Amino acid sequence: KSIYLAGLDGFTSNINENYFNKNLRRGLSEEQSNKRNDFYYRFIKKLENEVSIKFITPSLYNKEKKYD
Repeated sequence: KSIYLAGLDGFTSNINENYFNKNLRRGLSEEQSNKRNDFYYRFIKKLENEVSIKFITPSLYNKEKKYD
């Protein structure tokens, strides 16, 4: 089994970098973005124990944690 991910690049505290659609943009503090990134990073790493995860586009979650 494999899961292919695209557009899951990660969160930043810069509101303009989080979403393509401006109607989806919501401000985040650096602490909030780090918490979200940590949650998704751990979730994906847990999934990798069961299925192959393939990133189609660049992602913070495809690397060792560098956003803390």
